[in-house]
Amino acid sequence: MSEAVKDASQLGPDTGVVIIQHPSGRAREVALHGTLLGRPLDNKWLLYPITIEHGSSASPIFDHHFHLMGIHKCETEAAEEAEANRGVLHWCCFEETEVTSCYV
Repeated sequence: MSEAVKDASQLGPDTGVVIIQHPSGRAREVALHGTLLGRPLDNKWLLYPITIEHGSSASPIFDHHFHLMGIHKCETEAAEEAEANRGVLHWCCFEETEVTSCYV
């Protein structure tokens, strides 16, 4: 079993992104092209320009070594109006703070 990323400082624009999803209940699909759009925002949010279909929320986000980074949340607008998808770092999923907003 692969280890999870333990520190946000390990992540940046060269970090590859792999998402295993079941969009709209279909068979498993793997999105494995792309990298993070930078360092995690507020030490909580991952932004990535990978096309993820509706119904894929809560899909795991891995790096290219299949280390768990986070959980897919939603599509959002990133810097300069570029479309991106947004996920939350895995250790933030267990915080008491509410994670509801999909807007940066």
